[in-house]
Amino acid sequence: MRARWIAGALVVVALSAGAGCSSSRTAARRPATIPSGRLASRPNIVFILTDDLSDNLMRYMPHVLALERRGATFSNYFVTDSLCCPSRTSIFTGLLPHDSGVFSNTGPDGGFNSFYRRGNTARTFAVAL
Repeated sequence: MRARWIAGALVVVALSAGAGCSSSRTAARRPATIPSGRLASRPNIVFILTDDLSDNLMRYMPHVLALERRGATFSNYFVTDSLCCPSRTSIFTGLLPHDSGVFSNTGPDGGFNSFYRRGNTARTFAVAL
């Protein structure tokens, strides 16, 4: 069961509504505090996606193991598509394959070339942030 979970995908999304973004090294080391009852102006999001992790290689990745121990485990989850490229496109854009135009991993309707050609680079959550 663990191997299947690891091979599928390990996605850790840590949302902290109380932490703002800062370019200062000093500010980045201090924990951000927000008075009770107030919302942060911007969320602080850490998004880590690993894929195709072989169970026999996990012992060489102590940081991934630490994330697994301290993070969330999703044992009942859904994906928009079981193929890598359409699924990643959905993660990055929030669009389903029929809206993003990325249907496979290769060929004219798949892979990064299709993602790029259809303008999906401008629709990612990274651009929105």
